[in-house]
Amino acid sequence: MKNKKTQEITLKNKKIARTYSVEEAKNLAIELSKIEGIDSRLKNMANKAMPKHAKGGKGYDDKSFFKDIFRIEIGLEAETHLGLVDSVDFKYKTLIKEFSHEIIKDYSCVNSIEKALAEVIANAYVRIIDNSQRLNNMLNDTELSQNRNIYIANLSKQIDRANRQYISAIMTLKQMKSPSVELNIRTNTAFISENQQINVEKNNNENIKP
Repeated sequence: MKNKKTQEITLKNKKIARTYSVEEAKNLAIELSKIEGIDSRLKNMANKAMPKHAKGGKGYDDKSFFKDIFRIEIGLEAETHLGLVDSVDFKYKTLIKEFSHEIIKDYSCVNSIEKALAEVIANAYVRIIDNSQRLNNMLNDTELSQNRNIYIANLSKQIDRANRQYISAIMTLKQMKSPSVELNIRTNTAFISENQQINVEKNNNENIKP
């Protein structure tokens, strides 16, 4: 009896391990994956780095500040185009940024989708130039080899692909910026036949002939 009571007391004192559901695990994974937003980083800059700098301190010299400013610039891609600039070779960085700015200005892009399309257009345009230059260099080379021919074929495909993306993005942006036209047609009965007159029944029972 003594051993039985001792076992019962021991069981009561032990913590029973809790089981967790798949949904709880999913929620935890989502919570751990959250990245601090731009607003909180800007607030941190406004409250800490900028006052230090204004007082002659090293507010802009802290390593943490540069990490924050880089994340902010990436987050404000529609304004900074930092990600777009990093997607091309060094010699095209100024071109792609300025061209993107010009597209945004020319088409009066105001929302994030329109500005993203401007970046797609600029990216495709630079890829056309870059691959065209590479292709031209290969065509000027007199050496013949199988690998060279394969490379030339791939460059040609890349130019065609970039050209299609360029035209498609431009047409999409134009459609977004064009005002929609609404047509309201009200008729009771309409009979349309080729090479025949069109009779439309109106309330006053008049026939309209073209």
